[in-house]
Amino acid sequence: MHTRLRSVEWWMKRKNLPQSFRHRVRQFERQRWAATRGVDEMQIVRDLPEGLRRDIKYPLCLDLVRQVPLFQHMDDLVLENICDRVKSLIFPQGRDRKFFIPTQQ
Repeated sequence: MHTRLRSVEWWMKRKNLPQSFRHRVRQFERQRWAATRGVDEMQIVRDLPEGLRRDIKYPLCLDLVRQVPLFQHMDDLVLENICDRVKSLIFPQGRDRKFFIPTQQ
């Protein structure tokens, strides 16, 4: 965390971010560190070749995807494609978010 925090601090200073934003960024970095222990799993997976990435993401997210009633009886190929598109996100505590999810037609 120290290396990342130093980089973030340097970047915020360089960009002249107001103290209120700096405080929020520091809070988020601490929260992210607590959630991931400094390991960016999604970056590791993104860096893998496509076939290996798909093979790994399927067992990692299948149980989570199957908890969604809409997906419980889907074909394995459909579930594999859904798992390949799943993204892990961390949001600051206490913040509301809205999601716009585009669909292909």
